[in-house]
Amino acid sequence: MYDICHPSYYRISQLGCKNELKITTAFYIYMELCEEKKLWGVEYKYEQELDLIYLLAKTSKNADSETYIPWSSIRNLKLRDIVDIQNKLKCSSFILAVKSGEGISVMYRVCKDLIKPLAPSGISTKRESMVKKSKLDDEITRNSRNLYLLAKSRQTKNVNYNEEILYKIE
Repeated sequence: MYDICHPSYYRISQLGCKNELKITTAFYIYMELCEEKKLWGVEYKYEQELDLIYLLAKTSKNADSETYIPWSSIRNLKLRDIVDIQNKLKCSSFILAVKSGEGISVMYRVCKDLIKPLAPSGISTKRESMVKKSKLDDEITRNSRNLYLLAKSRQTKNVNYNEEILYKIE
């Protein structure tokens, strides 16, 4: 069977991954990086503990290698998966290449130190503070004309007011 397939497909399938979807997705991303994006030194690797095929490639001959993670759009991606990939591959950022069926892939750069979402109680607290801030902003906006007139009336009295303060400080 493998005598009629692309040699890279055969080599990717021999890395150790048994999941056909992961192998096929990795092969399509590999071909896209080589043929369409014209990247340099594209290599495929396998991380056994994560059961993950990943690719290393350079944007130019002398550039540093970047890590590409092939991911099928029908597979769920959890925050835990991203953290595990970053920790196991020891990379602060990687490019998630999401492949959807026969179409071209979409690339997302994922950087280290993602923030975990707030717990439901934290969300309600944050929402309450945002509502309070919004009410204060509305109140200031409603009273801005009054505040402007008050500030303007103080300008004429400002000279006397500042002199009083100077005398009190001395």
